[in-house]
Amino acid sequence: MKVTQLGCLCVILLYLLHTAGSESFEVLGPTDPIVAVAGDDIILPCYLKPNISAEDMTVDWLNLDFIDDRVFRYQNHRNIQDDQIPSYRGRTSLFKEELWRGNTSLKLTRVQGTDEGHYKCLIQSKSWYDDFTVQVLVEAVGSKPVVSIEGHREGGMGLLCESEGWHPEPELVWLDSKGVHLSAGLPETHRDFKGFYTVKRHVIVQETDTNRFTCRVQQSRINEKMETEIHLPSELFDTTPWKISSIVSYCLGAIIGICLSLTICWISYKKGVIIDQLKLQRDDLTKERDDLTKERDDLKKDKDDLKKDKDDLKKEKDDLKKVRGKSCLQIITLIDLFKSCCVFVEHKVESVVAPSFFFVIN
Repeated sequence: MKVTQLGCLCVILLYLLHTAGSESFEVLGPTDPIVAVAGDDIILPCYLKPNISAEDMTVDWLNLDFIDDRVFRYQNHRNIQDDQIPSYRGRTSLFKEELWRGNTSLKLTRVQGTDEGHYKCLIQSKSWYDDFTVQVLVEAVGSKPVVSIEGHREGGMGLLCESEGWHPEPELVWLDSKGVHLSAGLPETHRDFKGFYTVKRHVIVQETDTNRFTCRVQQSRINEKMETEIHLPSELFDTTPWKISSIVSYCLGAIIGICLSLTICWISYKKGVIIDQLKLQRDDLTKERDDLTKERDDLKKDKDDLKKDKDDLKKEKDDLKKVRGKSCLQIITLIDLFKSCCVFVEHKVESVVAPSFFFVIN
């Protein structure tokens, strides 16, 4: 029984070892840094050993010099752009036709300064993973230095040298005609969003036998340098014209300052006059408004008086109508009374006259 259990255990261990061995792999790549020229396309080699298919695996390329380090991800037979560093979008791809052979190399197009760094190729299966790291170095030779004359400065003539488009960060130095370094101001360096450097530096030079000066921009890692030489005529170091120009400039500045002051005073004066005129106009308008309000109130009062007189006249008219009605009634009554009297008198007369007439006839 013990032998049987031991045999089963050995079979299980052999099976697990076989399974693990069949799933395990190693990720390999170059040990030397990859040197890339800015603007070119490069390939970051990475492959599986043994050469098993990576089509069903997850392939991650990471730039370890970034906080959000995902450069590219392949998963479930498609490219995943979630959490991808924005500067890499549209510039990274795998050789999908080579995945079945275990080739997980990354193609990076249009190399720029920010692409420099350490890249990790991480490959994961359902039960195993491995990774490999490769370094990428970016080289870019900048523009030819541009030298400009800034004019007279205290202690000599001011010069400025500027060059752009370098990677890594370059060094800018000023040299005299013998190649000796000149004491210059601190270099000013700017890095753009693609990672390329612009450098400039000021210097004040004094008149020499040759009056030739050189601006050199160099980068030791890529063993590149660019130079520009400038020759300054001796007349430029003559300070007399510059003094006259300075005096003229100061005089012009003073005149311009006085003119500006007078202009400001005149504008302030005119502004005050205009404000006073507006205040007077406002007061006049206020007075006219008050007068119109008073006239409106008087008219309203006259209207009320006229309405009252109208009501009184209407009342008198009504009283007259009542009085006239009473008078007419009295007259009518008198007329009726008079008529009654006449009838009565006439009746009496007839009563008297009639017997007399009768008597006469008889």
